[in-house]
Amino acid sequence: MDSEEVFERDVQSNYAASLKVSSTAPTRLSRPIQERLYRTSKLFCMGQFVESDESVEFLTTLSVLCCISVFAWSSKGPKGPTGFGAHVNVQAIHHGIRRHMTNPKTCVLQELTDAMAHTFTGIGPQHVHVHIVGGHQYTEKDENLRIQGGQPSMSWHVLGAVRAAGFTKINQKMLNVFPGGPLGPSPMCERRLVQDNQRFDVAALHLKTGCIVTHTDHSAESAVPTEMYQVNDKITWTVGNCPLRHVDDPTVYPVKWLLSLVACLCLWAVTDFIYSAGFFVLLVWKLEPSSFTNLSMRHWQT
Repeated sequence: MDSEEVFERDVQSNYAASLKVSSTAPTRLSRPIQERLYRTSKLFCMGQFVESDESVEFLTTLSVLCCISVFAWSSKGPKGPTGFGAHVNVQAIHHGIRRHMTNPKTCVLQELTDAMAHTFTGIGPQHVHVHIVGGHQYTEKDENLRIQGGQPSMSWHVLGAVRAAGFTKINQKMLNVFPGGPLGPSPMCERRLVQDNQRFDVAALHLKTGCIVTHTDHSAESAVPTEMYQVNDKITWTVGNCPLRHVDDPTVYPVKWLLSLVACLCLWAVTDFIYSAGFFVLLVWKLEPSSFTNLSMRHWQT
């Protein structure tokens, strides 16, 4: 057995464990998988979707807590296996619900439906396999997510968007596997869920095999490259009540920049202009817009 066969067996072993994951039986990425994944991945973050290309081996997302990630894969692509990933946040669903109220013919997650259909153009739906990863039982039901004729649940909207794209081979064994709990009012509430292994710290699609590999053990935070978390934090900071967007979408939503400006003006009022200007410059430098961030993890390969 050569090294590549050993690696694929390692991937399949993690996949088998991921299908049975729970807070008391967390998954862990082996060292060989970590080294390959962090070196040959294409990263997508909260509120984003991405398709595979020939230069990457994994499609990877981080910190899937109450959000739901969608991974789709087919071995029948024109140039080999084709993959797709999306990290669906509740804000994208709220945005879609408002749009659906004015145009009931559109799907709440229309961007997800369109992107999946486009990625697998020319490939029969029977050859596309979908995995749904993430979500919490505690936050699954929400009356604010109800539309006429629908269910008040996050996963209902996600599954509906996938089926609207024509795909029915959907694996839900990693959906809402954790009980979850409140995310507030203290930041410690979220931290407690992480410490209890109720978050997919890393979830990735291995493009060669179509397997999903995950790491839910809270030790992942010490293993994931710092640069990876920095990119993830910068993109997450731009997320507002807006639709899902492609990782290469240069759109920067200005609401949070406006809030930053207001914060600077308040700081100016209680200190002086020098402190306020310095604070704003630090924000712009530290939390740069997603359009200037290279999402390919080749950026930090060494």
